[in-house]
Amino acid sequence: ARRYGLFDYPDALRKVHEALQIRMSQADRDCAQIRTHENELIEEIAEAIVPADEVSGGAKAAKVAEFLDRHLGESRDAELKPGFKQDIAEIDRICVAMHRRDFVKATTEQRSQVLARISRNEAKPKADAEFAFGTVKWLVTFAYYKSKIGIHDDLKYQGNVLLDEFLGVDPSRT
Repeated sequence: ARRYGLFDYPDALRKVHEALQIRMSQADRDCAQIRTHENELIEEIAEAIVPADEVSGGAKAAKVAEFLDRHLGESRDAELKPGFKQDIAEIDRICVAMHRRDFVKATTEQRSQVLARISRNEAKPKADAEFAFGTVKWLVTFAYYKSKIGIHDDLKYQGNVLLDEFLGVDPSRT
């Protein structure tokens, strides 16, 4: 192996990488903000909002719940985590009130009915569940479109493209 001054850089970099992986793994465990039932609930609500289709995987494939867990742990907004937990609990409560079963155990049709009810005033929410839906939907789509599946598979983002010439905008179409 080639030596670089006092250090064997490839070996030193490997050791640093291993140490960081261990610390990151521990940080992920320490960062866990969502309990098991809440995680299942988020996965199911998120998948109902952004389901898999023929174009791309859904929220589960994009690991939206995992992203949100990390996001909640890293956020400086003291109200985000408790507010989000209250919002998913409100959605679960509505499902129990409508169908006598929690969202995780509800059928696809029952989940659709719950989402239809709580999204009916999405533009101007009035009830707690309508506000909850708006917040949860925003966070789910935020997380989804931060993922490789959301960006590349769903949006078909190809990266920045260098244009030889900017053709402008047709003002008659604006």
